[in-house]
Amino acid sequence: LPIEMPAATLAIKSSKEYKSNHPFNLKEVTNLPYAINNPIAVFDAELDPDRTIILTELISGNGSNFICVLDLFEKKAYGKSAIVVNSIISLYPKTSAVHIAKWFLGKECKEIDRDLLRWVDKEKAFKWCSDHSSYVNAAKLPFKRITKLIQNFENGNTSLNGTKAPINNFGFTTLGQIKKPKTYKLKGDIGAFLGEYERQNYSIVLRGDKGAGKSRLLFQIINAFASKGLKTAFLSLEMAAASSVTNRYKTEYINPVNLKKIDISDQSVNYSELNAICKLYDVVAIDSWTKLKGMEQADFDRLQKENPQTIIIAIFQSTTGKVTRGGNMPEFDAGCVIHVHKGGIAECEKNRYATTDKKFNVFQKKIVEPEPAEMEA
Repeated sequence: LPIEMPAATLAIKSSKEYKSNHPFNLKEVTNLPYAINNPIAVFDAELDPDRTIILTELISGNGSNFICVLDLFEKKAYGKSAIVVNSIISLYPKTSAVHIAKWFLGKECKEIDRDLLRWVDKEKAFKWCSDHSSYVNAAKLPFKRITKLIQNFENGNTSLNGTKAPINNFGFTTLGQIKKPKTYKLKGDIGAFLGEYERQNYSIVLRGDKGAGKSRLLFQIINAFASKGLKTAFLSLEMAAASSVTNRYKTEYINPVNLKKIDISDQSVNYSELNAICKLYDVVAIDSWTKLKGMEQADFDRLQKENPQTIIIAIFQSTTGKVTRGGNMPEFDAGCVIHVHKGGIAECEKNRYATTDKKFNVFQKKIVEPEPAEMEA
């Protein structure tokens, strides 16, 4: 679910004027969304099991790690509708490393009546322990025991009812235990063309003839996902964000109500920057992949694996043989491969979620009806 932080909460927690116990500079939490998605560890709150504490890598001016306290599934009503969010109710640099060490230990420190650790990045946690070992040892806490607990902790190895799940070192599970994933469909002809999609490792590769309408099709796909309420980042690396062509495509293909759901940039980025962008958005669209800094084709699959719930759409330049320039590795990794032929007729050469017999006219924005001869065949 989305994570929100009310502006009032941020003001109260950061400002001395509000007599905060832990005032901090707002610049120190600029990368908070990324830090939340890439934490050191996640704990149950010590005094309230319905709340969650995230230990982040963000460091305050006094050298302390920031923690976020979340209220899960907070309901907020707006008129007749309701939205459900995870709400950050507190944010501050945790000055007591000993207290955090007790969270790692849970009931083994004899001051807490249950285990609190729910998820951990072991490499980051070992570094945190090493950096704070002197404080932990001074408090006569078993530092070696903390590191051993982290080493042996199995993320996701506890079921919702608290029972221990069987350990499987090779990642296997019984086929019958795999539940059918939830799938979605875009509206209109573009949805009929693409078929279903799911929010798990879904990506689209776009290629085509020169001037066939690849960018036009990308705008239409972006608009369709924005219409589903998905926050979208568009890296327009072939055309300047403020160009007349971009503005024309925006007017022609983007619904006015979707404009606030789409962020655009014409600045090229490297892999680490693109990876960070993927963690902030539901959909990331790139025109085109070759304009990114220092990227290789293998990075496309790597990016998807590191951001499995982000939909990635990328235009790749194609050769005269109608294959991706530089190799076809992204085509094997993508869930859908679309080629746009001269004249603006798009075809799915590969689609894991639908048949590939439909054609889409990019300029007319609709499915192309088959000719009578094709129907007879």
